[in-house]
Amino acid sequence: MAMDNLLKDAKVIRLEPSADHMRAVIQKRLNFAESQCGVEPGSLIQVTDSAYQAIADVTQASPGLALEVMKMVMPSAEQMAQNHPYVITEDHIKKLGLTYDALCEYWDSPLRRATVIHVKPWYEQE
Repeated sequence: MAMDNLLKDAKVIRLEPSADHMRAVIQKRLNFAESQCGVEPGSLIQVTDSAYQAIADVTQASPGLALEVMKMVMPSAEQMAQNHPYVITEDHIKKLGLTYDALCEYWDSPLRRATVIHVKPWYEQE
């Protein structure tokens, strides 16, 4: 009975990933990074509409996975210095060869961003 009273005025909201929300998250991060560098938003990195669509397709519009994809395609400082603005296109995304399942496995991996050093076992060392 007490639970019914708590829920009588509750509103049900639906949270689902959308391409528009994913795009807004990416754009907000890019704008923040550019403002931290002291430049106008959009003057260092631009993302085409087709690239946003390719990211949405491969990530199923998940903002977290979309940011991971963006980290993979971000240019190096040398590339950005040579090209102003650096334009990320659909081809950049497709060349990664990513699938949603592979991204999810990478995301859930305990070794994500880990440095693995291969050494001989102690009993094989000279």
